[in-house]
Amino acid sequence: MADAEVQRREVAAFLNSKGVETEVVNRMLNRCMRLQVASIDERLRPNWEFLEERIGVQKRKLPTIVGRCPQLLVLSILGKLEPTVACLEAIGAQGKELATVVTRFPQILVHSVEEKLCPVLAFLESLGVKQENLSKVLLHCPRLLSYSIDHKLRPTVEFLQSLGLTIKDIGRLLTHCPNIFGYSIENRLQPSIKFLQSLGIQKDELQRVVTLFPHVLCRKADKVFRPVVEHLRNLGFSSQQVASIAAGYPPVLIISIHHSLQPKLDFLVKVMRHPLADVVDYPAYFSSSLRRTIEPRYRKLQQRANSCSLSDMFDCNNTEFARRFPLANSPVLTSATVLKEA
Repeated sequence: MADAEVQRREVAAFLNSKGVETEVVNRMLNRCMRLQVASIDERLRPNWEFLEERIGVQKRKLPTIVGRCPQLLVLSILGKLEPTVACLEAIGAQGKELATVVTRFPQILVHSVEEKLCPVLAFLESLGVKQENLSKVLLHCPRLLSYSIDHKLRPTVEFLQSLGLTIKDIGRLLTHCPNIFGYSIENRLQPSIKFLQSLGIQKDELQRVVTLFPHVLCRKADKVFRPVVEHLRNLGFSSQQVASIAAGYPPVLIISIHHSLQPKLDFLVKVMRHPLADVVDYPAYFSSSLRRTIEPRYRKLQQRANSCSLSDMFDCNNTEFARRFPLANSPVLTSATVLKEA
């Protein structure tokens, strides 16, 4: 018992010397019993150096990483850590990308290559995720490789298929928004879909929402969607108009009311003198930045006597806008100034 206590103190002293706080050290020792009896010279120090030198984890981040996953300090380098790193490198996670993946989700090094990583990677490839994109998926959502195929990944695929997405669609979605597979179907994805349906958004429109704006489904419907919908209705938009706006530009449901949605509507009505209803015909107006796009383009069009639709004004990049409206720059006005004057 005395020897065990001495060993525990030595391990704690080593971790303290590396910058791990005492409270975290105690938590690590309680979570990982093997850590209490690990040899400092044969296991802890080599593993620490492996994480820093072989993987490239920043020295200042190592205390946090081992605090989150103390098993990293007791696993065999040759038998466990090196094969896992080789697997990640084989799919393109090398250099800084490898360090980023491990920093974001250090538990990835604990999983078995044969029993976990390879089957999940094969499953992703079966959905059409190209091998050259696997590192991109891993970088955005390293936790994805820890999910159960039968209890997490496949049910999410089936849920997306029920919305009309094809396997090819799901493969593209995985490449651009792998985080969606981390959310609960019952507690997050399904309630979001039901809320959109309650607005009157049809199945073909839902399919477009999921395909083009999957991140919208990851937000809480009651906490995020509902306040925006109620705000729009309080402004006088009908239920049908709200549905048209949401279907036309779904991210409108997740933008800040006070910092984005309302300032843009104020500028539209009070400065540009457009009716509110114009955003029903062109909901993508909300995708433009007030400071960087809406306000500067409005200033350039002030010289024009005729009116301009929102789609003509914003459904183009800066080069196309300059071609459509070859006007000289007008005096610089800020949105704060013109709103105050209005």
